[in-house]
Amino acid sequence: MFKTGVWSLAQIQKPNPMRGFLGGTRRASIALYDKIADVPGLEAATEAILLPYADSRGAYKRTYRNRFDDFDAIIIDQIAANFPFATSLNVHDLGVSDARTSCDLFSHLSVKFSSLRYVASDYESQLTLYENAGSAVAVNATGEITQIVWPPFVFNLHQIESFVLYPLNSIALSLARRAARRILASPQSTKRNVLLFCPQARQLMNEDSRFVLDEHNLLSEMPQGSFQVLRAMNVLNASYFNAEQFALIMRNFHDALVDKGLVVMGSNGDPGSNVRGGIYRKTPEGFETLFVTDQFPDAHASITNFKRI
Repeated sequence: MFKTGVWSLAQIQKPNPMRGFLGGTRRASIALYDKIADVPGLEAATEAILLPYADSRGAYKRTYRNRFDDFDAIIIDQIAANFPFATSLNVHDLGVSDARTSCDLFSHLSVKFSSLRYVASDYESQLTLYENAGSAVAVNATGEITQIVWPPFVFNLHQIESFVLYPLNSIALSLARRAARRILASPQSTKRNVLLFCPQARQLMNEDSRFVLDEHNLLSEMPQGSFQVLRAMNVLNASYFNAEQFALIMRNFHDALVDKGLVVMGSNGDPGSNVRGGIYRKTPEGFETLFVTDQFPDAHASITNFKRI
């Protein structure tokens, strides 16, 4: 058995382009993302490209619009209860995937807070693409290869197909790695950057200076005392971070917030499913819980047990 990918514009414009032979999901070239991002009627295709794409942590950038609408209403109520509408509200929305849900929350907050700065960031939100004769190599900011397109194959190097299920893919991958080295070294290869944010988010950033797209690693520090609100949805999962990393993230959050600033976290699965989330307020020693759903978010214990020493 083997699995081919989607690497051309003609393929991505077909009905159900990601459906593989005998079922399953095919991977698509990330090089197609910006090529179709502004093409009317192809927004669903941009979602399809990101759906099976994993960054160097093995995390997927899958998301969808209006994902957290009910929970966002609770967030807005808590923000309004803690900060007057005249506040110059600084929000950092972290781990936003392609920022569709950031556009949702921004649209609601911008009506209430006239002085608003909203930063939406994600890990590896920008890639550098090297293309040559139909093949492509995607490289992150640290120089690590995340994807190789070697038609008819598309390989995500952090989510590799099983050798047992797809033995031919494993053989092809070894050849594709060699091809990737040649592409990176060749002066004939073209080089360009791809920003992995949805068309709506990029348009919003261009039209409204209050909305900013950025790249940020949750394990990195943020400017101290800069934000009234930090939101991290569908990213603070035990499968992504260990206990030591969670502690570092909580310290970064505590330092980045103003006094009595808010941390919002949560997660859900399919569209319309309930959010497991919580809202927490900064105290001098750590965080206090303002709201939590019946099912605690994954990082609930990490934030409630955090103590700033």
